[in-house]
Amino acid sequence: MDCTLIENLSLSYISSFALRCAVDLDISGRIQAYGRPIPLNELARSIPTPPEKDLMLGRLMTLLVHQGVFGQSQDGYQLTPASELLLTDGSNLGAYVRLFTQSQSTKGWNRLSEVFKDTGNCTLFEKMHDGKKAWEIVKEIPEYGNTFNEAMASQSNSITRGLVARCSNIFDGLNSLVDVGGGTGTTVKIIADIV
Repeated sequence: MDCTLIENLSLSYISSFALRCAVDLDISGRIQAYGRPIPLNELARSIPTPPEKDLMLGRLMTLLVHQGVFGQSQDGYQLTPASELLLTDGSNLGAYVRLFTQSQSTKGWNRLSEVFKDTGNCTLFEKMHDGKKAWEIVKEIPEYGNTFNEAMASQSNSITRGLVARCSNIFDGLNSLVDVGGGTGTTVKIIADIV
């Protein structure tokens, strides 16, 4: 049991990158476009994946089904509430997945122990980026900055819509609204629409 725990934790990063692969291949969008559960061969042809990669794609989908990202019936793969969040016309949390699986976000995790050994106040992110803070990297690397903004907007969209749906009464009597720090104004726009 303890051995299995250690093995699973050692390999858990694979799930993150499998999810990233599903986002990059737009598997959720392909299943939605198919309109019903999609068989593996149809999914592969829609990507398009060479036929010799079908087995590999099947293994990827098996992992993602096991993780609960997608569902599977005898007719093929189907969307779940989780995979619907990856649709570009929905919450688009795919941007969030891309942000946290980019090299700027992952490259230093194997150096985490150094943060605890070093003197000073350096975070892991700063250690990964030669002492630079996240906001400096967002400005320095436009692609990373764009992904960051898209990820934060998609997460805000998802969280705020859930909050508004469940607790809309907390906004009763609201006469003014200020967006503090809003990169794209997503949160304030959603709240303003219901007020």
